Amino acid sequence: MKKWILFEKDWAQDDNTTFKKGQVIQVDASLAESLVMLKFAKETEAPSSDDIVTKTSEKFAQTVSTIIDSSLNKAFSQFNDTLEKGIKLPATAVDHDLEKMGGFKSQEEFVSCVIKAGRPGGNVDERLVKAPTGQHTQDDQEGGYLVPETIETRIWTKVSDDMELDFFSRATDKRKTSGNTLKFNAQEESSRKDGYRHFGAVAYWTDEAEQFTASKIIWSQRRLELHKLTALYYATDEEMDDAGTALGSVFDVAARRSIMFKLNQGVWNGNGVAKPLGIFSGNNPALISIAKESGQAAATILHQNISKMYHRMHPSMRARANWYVHPNLQEQLEFMYFANDTTNKRPLYMPAGGVSGSPYGSLYGRPVIPCEFCADLGTQTDICFADMTQIITLSKQSGGMKRASSIHVRFLYEETAFRFSFRADAQPVYAKQVEDLNGTTKRSPYITLDTRA
Repeated sequence: MKKWILFEKDWAQDDNTTFKKGQVIQVDASLAESLVMLKFAKETEAPSSDDIVTKTSEKFAQTVSTIIDSSLNKAFSQFNDTLEKGIKLPATAVDHDLEKMGGFKSQEEFVSCVIKAGRPGGNVDERLVKAPTGQHTQDDQEGGYLVPETIETRIWTKVSDDMELDFFSRATDKRKTSGNTLKFNAQEESSRKDGYRHFGAVAYWTDEAEQFTASKIIWSQRRLELHKLTALYYATDEEMDDAGTALGSVFDVAARRSIMFKLNQGVWNGNGVAKPLGIFSGNNPALISIAKESGQAAATILHQNISKMYHRMHPSMRARANWYVHPNLQEQLEFMYFANDTTNKRPLYMPAGGVSGSPYGSLYGRPVIPCEFCADLGTQTDICFADMTQIITLSKQSGGMKRASSIHVRFLYEETAFRFSFRADAQPVYAKQVEDLNGTTKRSPYITLDTRA
């Protein structure tokens, strides 16, 4: 038994045969069911004879632009010769995902109608518009058919990528839950001194036959609770009919990007109230903010600022940490010099590319990444130094974003509702700043710089 299927995305077989999105083929029922289950295709009706002609003209349509200076009649004649030879074209004949143009379903349908009209005794489709004699460049003395304006069905997006700084899905300590919360015992280390380090566990040098010295283990319980991010969009029936593209797919992409943007923003500076506790939130007790230098001018960045930020990161974490900066601050880094010496300038910042050969600039050997979550130049968090592995994130065990659509919510308005949701939480691994083993200096994985106003 065979079934007809419509490809919803590109698919390549083991023999490198490729089927494009929108193509229709007839395959064994078992293969059809597998492709449908994997969401590569959906079942559809058998193509009509008109569809076959449409596909037959596809090759010609693709080469129209290359023969713009040739006689259109000659091209039709050559193509008709191909048809007359009875070359059997594949059954992958129908493309249902093309633009509407000039009353035609597709460019291929337009070319097919021109071919039929050019045959002896052929019928001229009423949608074909004859060009005035002498006002054309592509046809015979009678004037060619006007090529309708093409309507592009893709929706163009800006070049910015909200997923470039995806802290939640990439660098963090990721956990899953089948319920709504996750509780776990944690080490609350506030100092590297004996009695605080490693849960309070202390090891002692002990002579032979000496009694062991006990130490007290200190635990704390941490809790993450899933919070919900949602998005809701409406589309009128007119939009669905006239858009020339699958609005549901457009909304899927838009919702996913919007939800992930908000989630990563929450990981960055969420206040912890019905949302994640961000590492650069004022509610994070482990955050260290370095004071500005005495007499430092407003909205500036000095070598001393960078040095102090770098050295307040625990040494074991510096190799994993990155700098995150507002783009306006990044401009100033290129003019920052060691010790701000104006007579013997030694640059501290290594720009991207060039000598470094890196897509990012660097400070103290660590990448400098432009980040739109950072505050503007001169404001606290316009530059941050952080080890993102010291963030714990939580999401559902069962999967990712939930999607649903309904025609009933706004039925009387002829609108379809598209609903999306995602549940997650995040918080810093470190709940406190940690004091050095020797001395009283406190360090943290999350470092920023005070406002310079």
